[in-house]
Amino acid sequence: FPSHDRLHAVADVIMNRAKASGETPYQVVVRPKQFSYLARTDLTIDDHDSYDVALRIAALAVTERLPDITDGSNHYVAPKRLVRIPKWINETERTVVLNDHHFFRD
Repeated sequence: FPSHDRLHAVADVIMNRAKASGETPYQVVVRPKQFSYLARTDLTIDDHDSYDVALRIAALAVTERLPDITDGSNHYVAPKRLVRIPKWINETERTVVLNDHHFFRD
């Protein structure tokens, strides 16, 4: 999924957090204030092709067949979309940048 590297990398972050915490990927995603999309109430699926790719990436991730392209990252941000930069950025190692998303490992 070369054109969907960000989706792949976000799945890696979710799986890396799940492995480290012993939680399920679902528990990781729904933890409060972790993934900004949960705060949105206007979500609709317009791009069905990307949605299908996301489902395939998720299936590979949960069956442990998705290689980690983030080198163990457990955090990410899209700095241009932030109102303020989180404090943890200065305490973590940046591992990879994909378009406007920066991935980190602590």
